[in-house]
Amino acid sequence: EKGILSNPREKTGSSGNEYPTTFDIVKKEEQATKIASNSKNIRITPNLSTLDYGDFAGQKENKENKDKVEEEISKGNVPIGNKGETFDNFTDRNISEIQNILEHDKDKSVVSTHSAIIKLFLAWDKMGRPDPDKIKSGGNLHDEFIKNYLATETIEGETYPFKGEDGKTIFLQRHGESGDNVEDESGTSNFRSPNTQLTPKGIEQAKAAGAKLKELGAVDNTIGSPLDRSVHTSNEISTILGGKQEQAKLDIPDTLRAKLAEVEKIKEPLKM
Repeated sequence: EKGILSNPREKTGSSGNEYPTTFDIVKKEEQATKIASNSKNIRITPNLSTLDYGDFAGQKENKENKDKVEEEISKGNVPIGNKGETFDNFTDRNISEIQNILEHDKDKSVVSTHSAIIKLFLAWDKMGRPDPDKIKSGGNLHDEFIKNYLATETIEGETYPFKGEDGKTIFLQRHGESGDNVEDESGTSNFRSPNTQLTPKGIEQAKAAGAKLKELGAVDNTIGSPLDRSVHTSNEISTILGGKQEQAKLDIPDTLRAKLAEVEKIKEPLKM
């Protein structure tokens, strides 16, 4: 499919070898998707899917696992978590997509996506937006780029303006809090799994983002990731920006419902 990139240096899962292509990653994420966009003004593109963490997806984001993931990200050309995506491929497909959006979409469009992708663009922008080949493994700016990427933080539900060379602005929008963002009693969250859903707090963050984007003059043209938490965020934003007034379809797994109920029960005494 046009616009979906794979690093030509990778081995490819779909051709029988060990490394997955973006096609493999997208098909896996599409299978996990349950929420449909509720407006003709939302365009879903698999290139904006988050980094595939492979075997780490849904696992605890503790120090041991974080160190392993960061080591694999730093190498650039190895799959994350054995069967996930290489960071080189992740970099390729997202920079290509954002350049396409800046060239062809309306000024002040919204890009509803994930922390890993926003971190990539902020780190790339900080370095003056060099050629992607220079920041991938083997490139002369690779180490600096990885250092910047790993040091960059984003906030759930936050909006990040991003300008093109012609002065056009798009708004990079991080989705609201998801079940995997919720910390356990030890203060540890999970590496994001494809099917993690927005929490009630995350839904309110998405609505607040829509209100903020409206104040910033955003247009009702949203480009988003196909993953549920991003689609749900896009729906809430598009509704506020003038899209079709429909309730987002939400199918929360029983395990997540139980987790959210437990979190709300813990929070309740704090409100008194």
